[in-house]
Amino acid sequence: MHRAAGVALLLALFFLSAATTYARDLRVSGYDEASSGNFHVLAVVTDDPNWEKKWQGKSPPKFRAIDTIKGGKEARILVFFYGAQAVKGKLRVTCDLALIRKEGTQRFPSGPCYTGVAADGVHLASLDLLFGAHVGDPSHIIEFAIGLTDQNSGVRVPVRLGVHFNPENPS
Repeated sequence: MHRAAGVALLLALFFLSAATTYARDLRVSGYDEASSGNFHVLAVVTDDPNWEKKWQGKSPPKFRAIDTIKGGKEARILVFFYGAQAVKGKLRVTCDLALIRKEGTQRFPSGPCYTGVAADGVHLASLDLLFGAHVGDPSHIIEFAIGLTDQNSGVRVPVRLGVHFNPENPS
């Protein structure tokens, strides 16, 4: 994706981002971004079923950020980055993940989420997080703490999203 398109994507996501609130000490937000030096990471929770078609299109994609999932619905987390350091023309980025609930935190091991030819613009990390709310389950909040590490430079950038699962309220 071209740098101008990447910047347009970041601006579109910023203006479409969900509001941040706090409940039971867990943060609820469908959008977050952070950077360290030239390495930038952006994450969004979306229920857009056409996200992949939009990402692969020629125009900068626009994704609606959500922070609440209703009963019977699904959403996914999309994680984008740019500015990773290339070594011998290759990018190497790993992802780590922790799920944070009021009952405790579950951590998952770090693994590769992008290895490929260096190109200008925004890249989509291959961290595929699809989840849903089941009707009848109790309402709860889960935070997703995601870290992307540029393995070529050693720089890690964390982002944090929070989703309110509201299964009692389908539609």
